[in-house]
Amino acid sequence: METEMGEISPPVLVLGLNGYAPKLGFLRDRVLPLCSYVIATEALSRPRSA
Repeated sequence: METEMGEISPPVLVLGLNGYAPKLGFLRDRVLPLCSYVIATEALSRPRSA
């Protein structure tokens, strides 16, 4: 991969695809779906977090 600052050769490539995996063509069968969920709430008081 070439950038403005030079060439790099990463050992691993991570693609963030969302719903576009079917458009990858021959790579479509080499994608591992990974789901990640984050839930945020207000800070809990000590009695509520126990």
